Amino acid sequence: MPILSLAWFFVLGETAKAADIIWDNSQVRVISSYFEINHWDRLIIKPGTIIKFNRGGYIAASGNIIAQGSVDQPIIFTSIKDDSAGGDTNGDDSATSPAMGDWSYFLIGGEGNRVTMDYVEIHYAGGADSGLGRKWQYMQPTSFISVTSYGESLPLKLKEINITHSSLVNNFGSISFYGDAIFKISESNLYNDVNCPLPMSPNWTWKQVNLRCNNLSLSKGGGSGTAIEAPRVYWGHPDGPTTFDDYKKGVVKGTKAYFNVNYIPFLIEPWPSDKTGPVQSAPDPVILLPGIMGSWNISGRWQLDPIFHTYDNLMEALIAAGYKENSLNEDKPTLFTFPYDWRVDNNLTAGLLKEKILQVKAITGASKVDIIAHSMGGLVARSYIEGDNYQNDIDQVVFLGTPHQGSPESYLGYEGAYFRSNIGPIKKYLFQIEAATQGYLDLTDYIRAEVPTVEQLLPIYDYLKDKQPDNTYQIRPYPLNYPQNNYLENLNSAEAVSLLKQRANITNIVADLGADSTLNYLKVIADPDITDNKWQSGYPENLDINLDSLEMGNGDSTVPLISADSLSEVEIFKTGISDHTNLPTVMQKEIVKTLTGKLPAGYFNSKITATIKRWAFFRVYSPVDFAVIAPDGNRIGKDFISNTEVNEIPDAFYSGFNGHEEFILIPNPQDGEYKVELQGVDNGGEYTLADSLIDGDKETGREFTGTIAPAQVRDFNITYSAVAENPISNLEPVDTMPPVVIINKPAEADEYPYSDSLVIDYTATDDFSGLASAAIFLDGQEITATTVKLSDYLLGRHSLAVQAVDKAGNQAVEQVNFTIIDNVPPIVAISRPIAGGEYPHSDSLIIDYSATDDFSGIATTTITIDGQAVASTTINLFDYALGGHALVITAWDKAGNQAVEQVNFEIIADIDSTISDIKEIYECGWLKKGIYRALLENAFKLLKIEAKFFDKEQKLNEKLIRKTRDDRKLNDKQKQKQIEQYNKKLTEPKKNRAKAIDHSLDIIVVLLNNAKKQNKINQAGYDIILSDINYLRINL
Repeated sequence: MPILSLAWFFVLGETAKAADIIWDNSQVRVISSYFEINHWDRLIIKPGTIIKFNRGGYIAASGNIIAQGSVDQPIIFTSIKDDSAGGDTNGDDSATSPAMGDWSYFLIGGEGNRVTMDYVEIHYAGGADSGLGRKWQYMQPTSFISVTSYGESLPLKLKEINITHSSLVNNFGSISFYGDAIFKISESNLYNDVNCPLPMSPNWTWKQVNLRCNNLSLSKGGGSGTAIEAPRVYWGHPDGPTTFDDYKKGVVKGTKAYFNVNYIPFLIEPWPSDKTGPVQSAPDPVILLPGIMGSWNISGRWQLDPIFHTYDNLMEALIAAGYKENSLNEDKPTLFTFPYDWRVDNNLTAGLLKEKILQVKAITGASKVDIIAHSMGGLVARSYIEGDNYQNDIDQVVFLGTPHQGSPESYLGYEGAYFRSNIGPIKKYLFQIEAATQGYLDLTDYIRAEVPTVEQLLPIYDYLKDKQPDNTYQIRPYPLNYPQNNYLENLNSAEAVSLLKQRANITNIVADLGADSTLNYLKVIADPDITDNKWQSGYPENLDINLDSLEMGNGDSTVPLISADSLSEVEIFKTGISDHTNLPTVMQKEIVKTLTGKLPAGYFNSKITATIKRWAFFRVYSPVDFAVIAPDGNRIGKDFISNTEVNEIPDAFYSGFNGHEEFILIPNPQDGEYKVELQGVDNGGEYTLADSLIDGDKETGREFTGTIAPAQVRDFNITYSAVAENPISNLEPVDTMPPVVIINKPAEADEYPYSDSLVIDYTATDDFSGLASAAIFLDGQEITATTVKLSDYLLGRHSLAVQAVDKAGNQAVEQVNFTIIDNVPPIVAISRPIAGGEYPHSDSLIIDYSATDDFSGIATTTITIDGQAVASTTINLFDYALGGHALVITAWDKAGNQAVEQVNFEIIADIDSTISDIKEIYECGWLKKGIYRALLENAFKLLKIEAKFFDKEQKLNEKLIRKTRDDRKLNDKQKQKQIEQYNKKLTEPKKNRAKAIDHSLDIIVVLLNNAKKQNKINQAGYDIILSDINYLRINL
């Protein structure tokens, strides 16, 4: 058959460079050596694509693979000798045939990458050897899929491989893991044919013993790491895969699935069948009871040990064993927790346990539950089981380090508020926080009054040794002068213990770390200070100086063996490798086996209980909330912007800001600088920030006390160093708060007249580092004076800013905007007409005025006479009636201010103006006959002559009167006599003048009337002349 070379795409040895590499079905792709996908790349394979490999060919994926086939077009990875897929790619007709191991493998590395395969076929792989491994030479040569975390930094970001609807058939070796990964396969085939095609080439390098069809496996070595999820897979046998138990028994079924593989349900015939084998039945419901301080109230809800994570690993083990956790909203849950207030009397908590069991039974439909009870949680369980309200609804109880007869550690806390062990300082501070919020000044008083469980943990056996005069110690018999524990005495009565054994199946798990591991006895002396309420039953001698008075013995570091192992005739497991806190983790397999009857393969230890070396313990005392930022920038505490809680630090704990106790615990703190942010709440006031580094039973602490205002922020720095002599620095307050600037004047949006001076009034303060400088800026320009002459600035909007800088360099800028306005009206001055001025009717009046504005300028002016607008400053008085008139000039400036000026003047008539009026009337066409014009004009001219005659005579007499007054030759009597004579002469001419003028004017009126009767003059002209006549009659 001819070779169509263009139909194939050969990859000889290539490192992909593109961000997305896309392979489609347009050609058969042949990988002769290797194809490498960089960590940041994606290989996207389209449906129907066929990839063939030469001897030793492989794909190394540090990046992502997305192989999405379909039912009709699967993606096929196969040998170059496989002519059934894509034809005779190697061009040898049928000279060669494919076999397992023809090509190498998928090598999947890269931190956190993903490989997704859906509707994929993988055939004839598994022929890798060290010579073809390049830099991956450490990989086993018999893997056809190798998942590796080699060279990746901790903590690992797990790779995830998802294979669905696929056939992995006739491949050599295993799917192997170097390091942990998430591996899921379902709805798929994973097997080799009974007559699988074994390699026949003489170049084959593997030992003959390995050349067999059943050399195929999927497992995680030793059962560690994340479980492989492989449900609904056909393993090549109707009874499922060959498990490790099968192997030990010599049973051979399908592909080996030895460790950490969840394979149920499995397909009983090849996929795409949906026929499955037996499904595991759900385990009985389990309730986990924590010990003292194993619960915490977060935002009003009790949670299971969010601080120390004591039970996280056990919870994972139970889930892996098939339990379904209720808090995860699983369908048909079987795993429940019972966090509770461990301060409350255990008898009361036992009543709550009863209600919890009723709730679990209602949810699950079960008639009984199993109990896992750690430490004091075991006493709670016993209180319920042995009590009168027991409902016969507990099957198994697993006690973990339960102090059945108490623990001497409680004596230290009860008698003297003294706490030891690696979490002793933490326990002490937690109690202190709660005591302070409840108003207790003495921690011992608080514990005895508010935490009865400490008293209920006191031992009920001989544990105090009194110092004798010869400096020896003698055991004191209980309960003589002991703080008596009636609770445990009742719980351990013969009748009560008998009820316990009758009512439940007991498994007691205890730990013994050796003869010097656990406090067993206390060497005490009489209380040296009887003024306080401490150590009333005896003071451990020199406890404040050394620990010589604490006599150690067997136990789990907290509970003596004599107490934990005090139940007889019950099943017991003992361990010598766990302390009290880590029992739930260390004994998880025994717990699961006890409850399910099956010893699990996996072991979970990813949580922090076994890895904590040190604690950073931050706490605040009101009125503040706070947050802590680690050296890597991750933060925990309150988010002051969103008003929510934030926790970015793995396994750290924040108490929340809604309760009284506010603290943060960070396990194994990083070296470097931590930042602490405080924010004032409520009404502000005095606050305290405290920080401790707790390393075992050693503690180094720092405190800072200050005052804070509501919503005010305070920042602090503190440095940790694991190797320094002083592991933590002092709390250094950091002034990150800017000064406070308040501008009193000008106020925002205020308006100020252009003519004013603005006095700037502001304050700038800084309560932390102090004020360094303050500056004023007006429209962006710095000014030094606080009094500003506003006329130096333009009208309109202006900005005034005050910039203040504190001694830490923090800056605050406060800005207000104000407006300079023109509220002064223009100035209007009228020069002509003058006030009271008289102007002849025949004249033109030229209005003379000025309108000025020194601020915004004149916008417009108007002129009115008698309320009527005038367009011109030259006024023809002929158009106005005789008499008084008002001239008004109104001016507006550009700011809208208005000024009004008024002048009253009078239009008069005399003989000359009347003659001019006649002329004007004639020229206007109002007087039609020239004869009447002449008659009228001449009549007024004669009147003028007549008036002058009389005026001349009058002036002569007036002159004589003045001359007489000035005549020095005459005495006063003579002057008076002559003046009286002249006045008599003056009176007669005045009368004659008035009569003559009236007579002349009457004649003119007759003449005017005749002209009107003959229609020689119109009404307007008639009225004007008649008005002049009337005016002259009065005023001439």
